[in-house]
Amino acid sequence: MGNNQYFYLVQEYIEGEDFEQILKREGKLPESTVKHILVSMLGVLEFVHEEGTIHRDIKPSNIMNRTDGRLYLLDFGAVKEVAVGAGAAKSSQRSTGIYSPGYAPPEQMRGAQVFPATDLYALAVTCIVLLTGESPEDLFDGYSNSWQWRKFVRVDDCLGKVLDHMLETTPGDRPKSAKETLQALEPQTQPSKPAVTPPVSQNTKMQAKNRLPSPAKFPAKLPPQNQSNKNQPRFRALPLRRVDR
Repeated sequence: MGNNQYFYLVQEYIEGEDFEQILKREGKLPESTVKHILVSMLGVLEFVHEEGTIHRDIKPSNIMNRTDGRLYLLDFGAVKEVAVGAGAAKSSQRSTGIYSPGYAPPEQMRGAQVFPATDLYALAVTCIVLLTGESPEDLFDGYSNSWQWRKFVRVDDCLGKVLDHMLETTPGDRPKSAKETLQALEPQTQPSKPAVTPPVSQNTKMQAKNRLPSPAKFPAKLPPQNQSNKNQPRFRALPLRRVDR
């Protein structure tokens, strides 16, 4: 708390470009690039979910490609601490109205309990948007209540099946965890975990435990980043957003 009695968050300044910006400039991304993003973010979510928290707002603009190719998951202002499990459906674990339309799964939009599978759904929507260059509204068929992304792009059968599994309407029909999803994608290898930038807060369990994953390199084929921000400060102060527990 500062001298003027204002609460604030201090977050690391990351020089780079988010994937909403990259998508607008470059159009749809190659399958290999999207798979790398998926594997990297699953590594982040494995860590986040093990800490008993759920991000709740995964979308292209919240995934940053730093100038050196490292990927970061941004905007932990909507993080919710939950008791994970089928028997944890208390009012304190119910979702609030913090979500991005098109990316949030049905249970989150209803204001019901959120799960690790809630983040997996949003990450899958992010991936199909990056693969196709189409908006979530154009990829979802309201008449059949299903995602029709495959008519826009062809992908490896394993990747397609994993994404479809993550996009199931019911949380219990999706993968049980990020770790399980990683094993389905790469059963013989375990990816290095990319960096995650949780907000610096006295009440943040992730900060207290101080064991962030190691960063993962991004494929070299991504376009180079603008170097004009090199002299900007490494840290910036942001207003604190209150999150209902």
